[in-house]
Amino acid sequence: MWKPLKKTKKKLGLIITCIGVGVVLTVVVPIWGWIAAAGIAIIYCGWQIMDHNHH
Repeated sequence: MWKPLKKTKKKLGLIITCIGVGVVLTVVVPIWGWIAAAGIAIIYCGWQIMDHNHH
């Protein structure tokens, strides 16, 4: 195979991989962050309800 074409294919693959990883990180990481924040909020609210419920 012609050497410059091989280097171009390798660079193109790297660029496509970086774009794909970037898209996944910008979509998946914030979603998991919101899920974790909601879980923490639910646990905190539950503790507050149990703490103030004196029956």
